[in-house]
Amino acid sequence: MKIFSKSFFIWTILFLVLAGIPFILWILAIPLSVRFTTTINIWRSLGQICGLVGLSFLVGNIILSSRAKFLERWFSGLNFVYLKHHWLGTLAFCLLLVHPLALAYRFVSRSLKAAAELLIPSFHNLPVLFGIVALLGLMFLLVLTYFFRPSYQRWLFSHKFMVLVFVLTYPHILLVPSDVSAFLPLQLYYYLLGILAVVGIIYRLQMTKKAGRRFSYTISEITQPQPDLFDITLQSLGKPVLISGGQFAFFTFYNPELPTESHPFSLVERKENNDLRIVIKKLGDFTKKLAVLKIGDRVLVEGPFGSFGKNISGPELWLAGGIGLTPFLSLAKEINKEKDIVLIQSWNKPAEVVFNSELADSKNNFKNFKSIVWVAEASGFLNGAAIEKLVPDWRERTILICGPVGMMQAIRGQLKKMGGKSKKIISENFNL
Repeated sequence: MKIFSKSFFIWTILFLVLAGIPFILWILAIPLSVRFTTTINIWRSLGQICGLVGLSFLVGNIILSSRAKFLERWFSGLNFVYLKHHWLGTLAFCLLLVHPLALAYRFVSRSLKAAAELLIPSFHNLPVLFGIVALLGLMFLLVLTYFFRPSYQRWLFSHKFMVLVFVLTYPHILLVPSDVSAFLPLQLYYYLLGILAVVGIIYRLQMTKKAGRRFSYTISEITQPQPDLFDITLQSLGKPVLISGGQFAFFTFYNPELPTESHPFSLVERKENNDLRIVIKKLGDFTKKLAVLKIGDRVLVEGPFGSFGKNISGPELWLAGGIGLTPFLSLAKEINKEKDIVLIQSWNKPAEVVFNSELADSKNNFKNFKSIVWVAEASGFLNGAAIEKLVPDWRERTILICGPVGMMQAIRGQLKKMGGKSKKIISENFNL
């Protein structure tokens, strides 16, 4: 019986390597008995180790953002890679913030002026200036992400400045007189990390096309089953993307009235002729503009990504919130028809219910497939108690959830409190 998942094991190893190696090398550079002899030395040591581990986490964060295929396999999908990216970036920021504050605090008892001068940028000490500017840049990115919640594209654009933070940080750590500049193993470790970060940056910015993950398509059909939905069929202009049910890709639509932006959408269907079908709901600034799309517009598809619904044995319970139904539509067309599946599709209003005819076809193809429509306007929001009544054996099923983030978090929390096992509750999170 597996106690820990593969992704948890790899994440733990990655965390321990990024935190443990610089810490061990730091100890080998100067014994701990020397580092913690006085209050000043204690604050200096705290600042040093926070800076070393924080930079290590920052580089790991850059590597996680590269969208490399092996990361997807390790962490069971790109959405989980980005969740680890999010947490590692937060840890890096906290440690790098403590780094200068702890180094400055050691001077407080002697001179507030000396402490302040360490934190104030000065062109007389460029390595320190680089470090301060890099930290300010990192603070800006974190504040923008956590407090202003920008659109996906603005968030993506702002994170390109992470490269600048990295470029400024390295002269700081290598040129400032410290254990890194004085101890060769530490130097070599950070040179190696720097090389890995550069490789990750180059792969993300330049090598994706050469790695065979971008494919050209054109729009062959557009319909609107509802006023706020776009049902789009794409025809391949060359080699088709090998995408399957439950996966998603990043789509760039080339239309003179649209910004050239890349956005993630789930596959609804890959047809026998390799045409792709996606359904997009008007949810944000970009998707509300898609009415200008027309047949013949070129589309660049980057992917595939994700492993939602893959390699699952035994009965399943699918929970879909609104447009979160789309990955289940593709899964229903492809997975083993002998499977025992219950689908609960949750909608706000009766008028929103869509794709029932397709689900009816899927039901006819399955040996045991049950679809339940839940309407919040009539019955309240879908919750754990309702799931208990509708599917009494839900604890014996693997649960797949896709929908609004708030819905997924609420239902996951409720089911866990009711005895559900965390490892059997799988969610598809597009909150990248």
